Amino acid sequence: TTRPNGVGVTGLVTAALGGVSIDLLGSYDTEVEEGAIRALLSADLGPGKLQIAGIWASDPNAYYNEAEWTVAASYAFKATEKFTITPAAQYWSDRNFIKNDDQWRVGLTLDYAITEGLAAKATINYTDRDSTGDSTTGFLRLQRNF
Repeated sequence: TTRPNGVGVTGLVTAALGGVSIDLLGSYDTEVEEGAIRALLSADLGPGKLQIAGIWASDPNAYYNEAEWTVAASYAFKATEKFTITPAAQYWSDRNFIKNDDQWRVGLTLDYAITEGLAAKATINYTDRDSTGDSTTGFLRLQRNF
């Protein structure tokens, strides 16, 4: 048996201009000799923040192993000082690097700041995967920050 060498290389380029920022990351896993490229765009837009992300991987590696590529987008709409509504969507192509096993997900997250350091979060997601059909999941969480 072989042991992973635990060696990899990652480079990051980031830029910001006003309310817009972009991060571009490239990573190479020397154990499997495969890599991944990730990009994240974030922009203050109206009363919220728009985020768009994309990832591509040459094959499964330590940096990304869920799919050959994926794209995602969300918009965190600040409805009030305490209440944020975030719709989001994501698409994966060739999940687990299996051809024609695609997946997409849409969801909605509601965040409410009850008081300083205490928040409630509720999420519901609908997922449709070619190989396993569709599912609906969600959660309700109370979170205390100290």
